[in-house]
Amino acid sequence: KPQAEIEIRVTATDDNQVSIELEDNGKGIPQADLERIFDRFYRVDTARTSTEGGSGLGLAIAKRIIEAHGGAIRAQSGYGKGTLIVITLPIHPLGKETA
Repeated sequence: KPQAEIEIRVTATDDNQVSIELEDNGKGIPQADLERIFDRFYRVDTARTSTEGGSGLGLAIAKRIIEAHGGAIRAQSGYGKGTLIVITLPIHPLGKETA
């Protein structure tokens, strides 16, 4: 791609949640790999080593943190078309503790 782009959108939903969308115009993720990207140590590009960047932990850690806060994370991608990551989190009123 001539220019790498990342678009971030944040919206409140009608069911008292916030939706955070992160979309890029990169090479995308093959459909066969898409369900595994949140697994620990999984890398789409098997040719990469830890010395070349990435341990395969980032998305797995993000998923655990988001789920611990009552949220969810998912990905949509088309190989050659970029990737969309959608995070949803509950909105908690300030000053109120959650169970």
